[in-house]
Amino acid sequence: VRFFKFDVGSATANQAMVVYAKPDKMEIEAEIVLHIGHLGAMTIATNMAGHETDIIVGGDAEFMPRLKLRKMLMPR
Repeated sequence: VRFFKFDVGSATANQAMVVYAKPDKMEIEAEIVLHIGHLGAMTIATNMAGHETDIIVGGDAEFMPRLKLRKMLMPR
C-alpha cells in the first residue's frame, strides 16, 4: 500500500491509498476498501479492483465500530 498527496484541479487530497491485492497485505487493504464511498472520498478503480471482493460502498456498518475500537485499544 502506498500513501501520497496529490492535486486535482483546485481540490487537494490529503491522502491517496493504492491497493495492490497482495496476499500479505490483505488486512490493511480490506480496511482501505471499507472506506470506499465515504463523504469526501474519491475512488478510482481499474478492472482488477474488487476482483473476488465484495465492495460495500459507504463502508461496512457492522465492521466499522469494531475497527475503531481495535484502533483505540491496540494502536500500531
